[in-house]
Amino acid sequence: MQKRTISRSQYDTHKPKELRRLYEPLGVLHELTMKGTTKPRSIFSTSAQGISIMQRRRNFVDAIAFLGAYGKGCEIAVAVERQPDGLIVRVAGTGDIDGTVVPFVNSLLGMLSATMKLGKDEIKGDNKERILLCLSDFALDFAQEKVFSHYMKLLHHIAPVCLADMTAGLNEARRDSLDFMTWFQENFYKNGAPLPREHMKLLAKECFKARQSRLINHLREFTYQGHEHVTYFEKFYKQLRKLSLTIDMTSQLLESTIFLRQDFTNDLAAESIPSSPSLPIPLLPRKLTIEGIANRMFSDPSKRDDFPQKLQQTAPPKLIQTLAQYSQEVHTEVHPELLVINYFDTLSDGGFIDERDRYIGCTKPSCYLCHLFILYHPAGYSMISSSSKICLNWRLPDISVKEYNAMARAENQKSILRQLINTIRIQLEEKVNNEWILQTHRTESETEWTLPIDDGTLNYSPQPPSPESTPSYPITSTELRIPELDISPDETSSVDKDPDQDAEDVILFKGRCRF
Repeated sequence: MQKRTISRSQYDTHKPKELRRLYEPLGVLHELTMKGTTKPRSIFSTSAQGISIMQRRRNFVDAIAFLGAYGKGCEIAVAVERQPDGLIVRVAGTGDIDGTVVPFVNSLLGMLSATMKLGKDEIKGDNKERILLCLSDFALDFAQEKVFSHYMKLLHHIAPVCLADMTAGLNEARRDSLDFMTWFQENFYKNGAPLPREHMKLLAKECFKARQSRLINHLREFTYQGHEHVTYFEKFYKQLRKLSLTIDMTSQLLESTIFLRQDFTNDLAAESIPSSPSLPIPLLPRKLTIEGIANRMFSDPSKRDDFPQKLQQTAPPKLIQTLAQYSQEVHTEVHPELLVINYFDTLSDGGFIDERDRYIGCTKPSCYLCHLFILYHPAGYSMISSSSKICLNWRLPDISVKEYNAMARAENQKSILRQLINTIRIQLEEKVNNEWILQTHRTESETEWTLPIDDGTLNYSPQPPSPESTPSYPITSTELRIPELDISPDETSSVDKDPDQDAEDVILFKGRCRF
């Protein structure tokens, strides 16, 4: 789907030097995090206490967001808007939103509305099972490509390793291993060949049944610490669950709808929120030097001297060349959850179905910058689960001078940007310091190791602390703090002009309006 284009005259641009103060350290932090051996952990999990009406509404939009994402490259965010004449399910995201996602969601909402016209006694027992089957079949038809991609990944990259291990240990395995492998061969192949796409609906149902019967729980016996392929078995279990997750989310949608019957007094309809244009990342190759990045990060001369030295020792090879490559190849866009926030920020009337819980359902956990944006936003949007992933294709929402309350929103965004810059700077500084300390300890350990003495013992220095013992990036939500802002100017105050001082270069970056 081709990105929509917007006239530049509707927008102003951020100051290039202000944007570089975010994206330069962000690019370095991205590379240092990618170099790490541990994956980022989830830093926040949202779940209202108990099965309240608030939680049911969250479950509803979460289910719509999952079911509406039809395949790779499609990520959506969903919120329910209350208008004077009814409710609107707002959908934003990547992929074909208007042509594919919105029609599917409207059909799904139509089926749910028809169900809610039945009496309460008619949505019980076998009738309820038939309704769920009908909804699941419709959702699985729509999710065929997504289920097929999960199937192929499992079949070609995960299952061969796990099945080989299970086969090798059959002489000491329980009956469970034989039962599982027999079930797998019967359902994941047809005449010895991989299944075609049209078999994905049946496969998803078989995986759902296997999960209910606890047949796949046997895989957990291979995830004990020390097993050679423990990560493969963990992925095997998760991937089997993904194959049937569409049925789980359809069930969650139906249960939430039944509980929220009062919200379906009038028929719901889905409408899209326009996506954002794709724009180059605001990095300039001629300004990408370690010393220049440090000069723009710190006003303290000692830190400007200390940081480059430590970064030189800990940075991955060709760091600056990689950042320069990003400046040519990476394009930014407004992520789905921020598109939804920006839409609700522009409303002069109306708002969320429940203004006490301004929650947005998302296909996937939010990236780290989206998490911080929501955290720093003054309107108090509900926090969304975050994967803590650093995405370089991220940018602030676009603001048009013609939109409602553009001036106030621009000021809010300016404040958020300052906090993002400061948080990323602190995270990068901590990351580099931790890496430098670990590297120094390893070097000292190697140099202090001595030859064996006559009694056959070894004399060596204490082992360096493990990476797990040092503060990891990103910090958890409980550790997250809003540091005091560094509002010092970007340029140094020395007599000699900083060679990295910004000229009148122009970077088109639609993010915040300046007035």
